[in-house]
Amino acid sequence: ALGDPIEAGALSDVFAASQGARGHKLWLGSSKSNIGHAQAAAGVLGVIKMVLALQHELLPQTLHCQKPSRHIDWESSGLELLQEAQPW
Repeated sequence: ALGDPIEAGALSDVFAASQGARGHKLWLGSSKSNIGHAQAAAGVLGVIKMVLALQHELLPQTLHCQKPSRHIDWESSGLELLQEAQPW
């Protein structure tokens, strides 16, 4: 509950403000929703997931997340959860 809002806030501070000004969202996804929080496995899976996303030119949806965290300011942060696949 604590880590996600901190990570999302940092991403919003660095990336989303400039993207939001141009009308773009910074899409967020997670490999942890597929395999859990196994540290090493999540890191390796994140690299594999990114390579496949680039190869297929498709941002894959985040699985097993029906309701985004209420601890993240989704409205004004410029962030959006990948609840369905999006073209790259």
